Amino acid sequence: MKTKIVSTVVIAIAVMFASPAFAKTAGGKGKGVFCTQGGDNIFIPAAHFSAKVRASMRKGQKVKVNLSGYGPISCVVY
Repeated sequence: MKTKIVSTVVIAIAVMFASPAFAKTAGGKGKGVFCTQGGDNIFIPAAHFSAKVRASMRKGQKVKVNLSGYGPISCVVY
């Protein structure tokens, strides 16, 4: 019986950490994206993105941004 209770608690904790709602709060909101392309470093504030995109940006997330003159480049949300 004790093993069942412990395993149920462990499974519940694992599900909580794997849920999308918890993942959204874990990273925090991003203030912008930092991109590097060769020797160029670019910071794009979050205000330049639409509200829908800003809502999905989380710190530490890797994203591809299509900048005119550069093409799609890899960026990190800060």
